[in-house]
Amino acid sequence: MSAALSAHRYTPHEVPGGAVRECAKAAILVVEEDPTIAKFLTVMVRDDFQALVATTGQEALDLARRERPAVITLDLMLPYIPGRIILEALKGDQATAHIPAIVMSAFTRNLGATDRSRAARIVAKPFRPIELLEAVRDVATSES
Repeated sequence: MSAALSAHRYTPHEVPGGAVRECAKAAILVVEEDPTIAKFLTVMVRDDFQALVATTGQEALDLARRERPAVITLDLMLPYIPGRIILEALKGDQATAHIPAIVMSAFTRNLGATDRSRAARIVAKPFRPIELLEAVRDVATSES
């Protein structure tokens, strides 16, 4: 495989006749400081997306700018830089403003109108897995 192709995320898919070809999956950026929840989310979306994980706000901003994922799930309770600030930075940056963000928080009642308007969806923690998966699929589909 050439160096240019290996830089992308590819997974094999069968095509008619039993051959296997390489195809890129859309990326999702999971921004979650809890490793158990982050792993759960990556496993939950693996059939539809190539998951990237950021555990800090700065890492999330760097990955979003570099990888341009189809959708971002963003926990608001992050170390060092709060998720609200990350959301503001993502929406204020021309390179990432178009990427829909699904905000996840145990404190959804405390979200102000500005945060609500920046989020493509808001999912309360604890969440039902199917609720979050449907939100991710809906947002990724409607934004593409």
